[in-house]
Amino acid sequence: MNEKFYCLPEEKQQRIINAGFQVFSDTSYRRAPVSDVAKAAGISKALLFHYFKNKKEFYLFLWGKAVETGTRILNEKELLSQQDFFAKFEIGMKRKLRIIRDYPHLAGFILRAVQEPEEEIHMAIQDKMKKLVDDYCMPIIGNVEKERFLPDLDFDMMYREMYWACEGYLNTIMQSGHIDLKQAEDGFQKLLDFWKQVYLRRE
Repeated sequence: MNEKFYCLPEEKQQRIINAGFQVFSDTSYRRAPVSDVAKAAGISKALLFHYFKNKKEFYLFLWGKAVETGTRILNEKELLSQQDFFAKFEIGMKRKLRIIRDYPHLAGFILRAVQEPEEEIHMAIQDKMKKLVDDYCMPIIGNVEKERFLPDLDFDMMYREMYWACEGYLNTIMQSGHIDLKQAEDGFQKLLDFWKQVYLRRE
C-alpha cells in the first residue's frame, strides 16, 4: 500500500504528512477539505489522490504514521533499559522535542483523531488504539529505582505533575510557531534540575 508515495523524496513525503497533520488537527475528518491538505503541501488534489485512493486511506495512513512515530520512541533500548527515572524522562522528552520539530502538528492530530466522531474513522482508530495499548502498556515508571526519592513520596502524583508541566511547556513551544530545539532542551533541563532538587533524597 502507498508504494507510489514512498517513491517520493523524503522531504516531499514529510511535507505531505505535515500538511495532513495540520489540516486534520484544525478540523474534523468530515469537514476538512482534501484540497486544503494539497494546498498546504504545495501539490494538486489530483496528485494527492494519485498517492492515496481516497480521503479515508490518507487519514488512516496519517494515523499509522503518528502511532509508528510514537512507538519508535517506546521501543528504543536506551529508554526501556534505563532505571534512572530522571534520565529516562530526559531521554523521552528530548525524543519528543525532535518529533515536534519534524512534525509540529502531530500531537494536535492525535488529540483530534482519538475523539473523531465519524463512525468509520472512529472504529478503525479505536481498533488500532487497543492494539497500541496492549503492546505498549508498560508505563515509563515501571522499572525505576524509587529508593533515591524522598520517603513517603506519592510517586504516581509526582509523575503526573511532571507530565502535565511538560505537556504545557511543549504546547507553549508549539504555539510560538518556531521551534528552537537547543533553546527548548535548555528550558526542559532547567525544569528537570528543579525537580531533582525537590524530589530526590539529599546525598
